[in-house]
Amino acid sequence: MDEKKSSVYDGNNLLARQAVKEELKKLKRENTPVARYDKESGSVYLEHSDGTRETVGGRLREGRYSEQYDKKKKA
Repeated sequence: MDEKKSSVYDGNNLLARQAVKEELKKLKRENTPVARYDKESGSVYLEHSDGTRETVGGRLREGRYSEQYDKKKKA
């Protein structure tokens, strides 16, 4: 990629990140919970504006799909 094209993508990424940040601030002001995913535990939770977390789901499968497919094939 040339420098001009790269800088356009960087600018778009920056704008997108700023938009997400502003939206999260707005949701916090409105006391609307935000759904988040914890990669380490594999759980999905709602984060409320007061900082409390409510677990609402979890990961259904472990590992990559190809690894799961190999296990099924061997069994």
